Amino acid sequence: MLKGTIASKGSALGKAFRLVKPKLKIENTTCDDPQACLDALNEALEKSTRDLETLRDKTLETLDQEHAEIFDAHIQMVHDPEIKSQVKAMIEDGKSAEHAYETVTNQFIDIFENMDDEYFKGRAADIKDIQYRVLSYLLNQPMKDMAAIEEDTIIFAHDLTPSDTANLDFSVVKGFVTEVGGMTSHTAIMARAFNIPAIVGVKDAVDA
Repeated sequence: MLKGTIASKGSALGKAFRLVKPKLKIENTTCDDPQACLDALNEALEKSTRDLETLRDKTLETLDQEHAEIFDAHIQMVHDPEIKSQVKAMIEDGKSAEHAYETVTNQFIDIFENMDDEYFKGRAADIKDIQYRVLSYLLNQPMKDMAAIEEDTIIFAHDLTPSDTANLDFSVVKGFVTEVGGMTSHTAIMARAFNIPAIVGVKDAVDA
């Protein structure tokens, strides 16, 4: 039996769906044309912003302003001046946009993951969510569309980001099981908002 922490109470029955995102491999670590790399970064940031604005509007329509503000916070992170300035400096020093963005955002992820406060630990997952989206655009690797699920399903994932959750069709997605996360994670918050049963912190849930 798999055991974890109940993040959202309830029971559900459905087919197991393993959500495994493809790993994004950074192959080009240098850039011969810094201006072109800066332009590519800005384009990826703008596309990510448009995605997040769509998710915010969808969440506002299906839930409320409070939960939509999760994506307002994500949009602010996309345009965080400290992250952008550090990435820009690395690109101007000859690093590729994807290498620079991954390196800088990983530093911020490490900072939040090492904090004692559980709320701030949870924000590391938000940066990972944004990082994956931006890098997907930089590497021209489209993100997986989970809107295609058509039958009663329980999602099994290492983690579910707010954007993952907002894209789900809750007429067929009946529950979540994730390997990480806690009561204050956005996965848990969104699950409770949609009244979807969720268990987090289940070791090796995806492989099992």
